[in-house]
Amino acid sequence: MNHRLVTFGCSFTYGQGLPDCRIGQNWSDTASTPSEMSWPFELGKLLNVPVINKGVPGASNTEILYHILNFDFKLGDTVVLMWSMPNRDLYFLPNRWRKKPFRQLGIWLQGKNPFADQWLKNTTDYDNTVKSWLYMHHAELYLKSKKINFIHYPVTAIELEKFKPEYINLTNYFNIGFECIDECINDKHPGIKSHKKTANTIYRILNEQK
Repeated sequence: MNHRLVTFGCSFTYGQGLPDCRIGQNWSDTASTPSEMSWPFELGKLLNVPVINKGVPGASNTEILYHILNFDFKLGDTVVLMWSMPNRDLYFLPNRWRKKPFRQLGIWLQGKNPFADQWLKNTTDYDNTVKSWLYMHHAELYLKSKKINFIHYPVTAIELEKFKPEYINLTNYFNIGFECIDECINDKHPGIKSHKKTANTIYRILNEQK
């Protein structure tokens, strides 16, 4: 039986802004591989297992679900789903299957992408949040069908729980959120101490589930 830690999320999982993940001065100048200082790798050290970090900077919860459904899970995997902020999305393009079949939508694209501008005019926090819960529920049913151990650990549960549908109840859902106690230099992303603290909290949760 395989024993791996597999994590999904956005830049908070990828480790954007950490020293080994910066290749320039702009926030978007990010290395092509996740930071080894990020919480998934810190958690992997605590669990003493190999780590597969599937975090993607800018990922919406739609994109996180997409990566979950397209991942080759193995029995024995431990999966942490660090769901992102709900006010993001993506749109699929049939002519981009050789790369990613979609483009991200987020406020950082305002004025840079006409489709994103149109999306920002029409999107609502309520719509995005309800959809996020549907994605989370889908992911849970999918992982359960594969008998994979997992927990839901959103970056910020406050935004998600503001418009939580009454008809959705998740198991292994933890609303602690990413524990930000420091920031990266010239960056609003969490720093090294924050990643270590979050890793320790998730480690405690996983141990309590045994």
